[in-house]
Amino acid sequence: MTFNPLDFLTVAENLHQNGKLEAEFHTLVGRAYYALFLVARDRLFPSAVPPRSIRRRAARGRAKDIPIHKAVLDEVSRRNSAVGGKFERLHVLRITADYYRQPQDTTMLDWRANAQEALLISRNIVKRICSI
Repeated sequence: MTFNPLDFLTVAENLHQNGKLEAEFHTLVGRAYYALFLVARDRLFPSAVPPRSIRRRAARGRAKDIPIHKAVLDEVSRRNSAVGGKFERLHVLRITADYYRQPQDTTMLDWRANAQEALLISRNIVKRICSI
């Protein structure tokens, strides 16, 4: 049976309903992001799953490796700038959740609020990501 990445949104919803610990809110943000990232990656770059980078032509015909997260975010933004902007915000939340114990951006200190924002973004763009 093939894993459905959108099941990560179910995990995020469950954490939203039952989460109390800051670690659960960090996890919610990550699961919300990866649900959408994996769907977008698999739809945009199906022949190269799971790649760490995508080889793209750069200026003057040279090839350049682009990290997969950047490649996916850039392509989503190219196709729909509004969805891309929200997806980029979700990515920033995920990076902050995974790598920063104390966010440098003081507006991101409330992890319950960050988790709520991540879930709202995911709910808002999931259908558009799935239709890429």
